[in-house]
Amino acid sequence: GSLSTTSVVPNTELYNVRFGVSGHSSSSKFAYRFYANMSFMKNALYWYNISQIFFGVESADRNIWSLCGAVDYKPISQLLLTAQVKGMLYTNFASVEGAMPNVEALLRARYTHKKFTLGLSAELYGPTKWTYVQDYTLFLPETTLPVQRGVFEAPVSLDLSLYGDWHVSKTCTVFVEGNNLLGDVMPTYQWAFYRELGASFTVGVKVQF
Repeated sequence: GSLSTTSVVPNTELYNVRFGVSGHSSSSKFAYRFYANMSFMKNALYWYNISQIFFGVESADRNIWSLCGAVDYKPISQLLLTAQVKGMLYTNFASVEGAMPNVEALLRARYTHKKFTLGLSAELYGPTKWTYVQDYTLFLPETTLPVQRGVFEAPVSLDLSLYGDWHVSKTCTVFVEGNNLLGDVMPTYQWAFYRELGASFTVGVKVQF
């Protein structure tokens, strides 16, 4: 493929083939899921960075081969522990990097009481490679500097999150969420050069009528 010069891209078509097994222990305290997945994408979107400010997109085919394993464990009825790991291989047909990690992992704990819920999760993402284009003519139209092209690699990131809610009544719940709690220690990257800055918190009230 070639870098897109138009804002119009074709619709993405996705075809999946999956094989897997799942089960649980006789006491239902332990459950497992393992599967292999093959995804065939036509006109997939490949995002790339332009001068560390803008983003462009290229449309090309992409195949994804993945293996995933997950286990759930309930030591007591109110507590659910989950661990999951997923490995992926890509066949890219674009002229830019795929901007997707090869490894994703999840650890999660959730305690559910009739009056409140507490949750903790850690999501890990492997290194992610992005193509960037340095185009000096965007700001200096008369420049003779050539357009430069390279690869930016976002490092391994870990997103630590907390969740809690309190059921004040049958219709009213107070909740709090915290994300990216590791902040500068191990920041997450949603886009090339765009790291999440510090922890974020959300506090609110849910009312059901």
